[in-house]
This record gives sequence, structure tokens and C-alpha cells, in this order.
Amino acid sequence: MSSPYKSILIPPPKHTLAEDIINSLRDAILAGQIPAGEQLSEDALAKSLNVSRGPIREALSQLEHEGLVITQNNRRKFVAR
Repeated sequence: MSSPYKSILIPPPKHTLAEDIINSLRDAILAGQIPAGEQLSEDALAKSLNVSRGPIREALSQLEHEGLVITQNNRRKFVAR
């Protein structure tokens, strides 16, 4: 039996935890809540978001690809200026 709502309702998009963290960090950086030049600690971010470091690492990697985060030669990550 077909649902009468199938043609009306669209399921919400599925997001991974890392995607949610990417969006949250991106918004905070662009709004200036995390200022340019600030060091980003995987441990501190993971603790504040109550998640493991894996999705934080994935999010920081994506934000680096977007140019919002930079990695210095000592592997520390900072918000790009």
C-alpha cells in the first residue's frame, strides 16, 4: 500500500556528525565568534562538543580545504586570517 504523503513530504537530508561540526565551526568562524589567528585544539573542541576527536579532525580538515583553517609546520591548527 502506497503512502498518501509520499508525493508531498520529502525526507530531511541526513547529516553526519562531522558535517554538523563543520557547519557549527564554519558559522562560528565567519561570525567572528572564533577570531582569526586563534589556535584550534582538537581536545578542547571535542570536550566542548562532547564528541570524540575523530569528527573534529575531519571537520578541521574540511575547513582547511575551504581556507578557513590553516595548519602550521608544527601541526597546530589556527583560524585563517
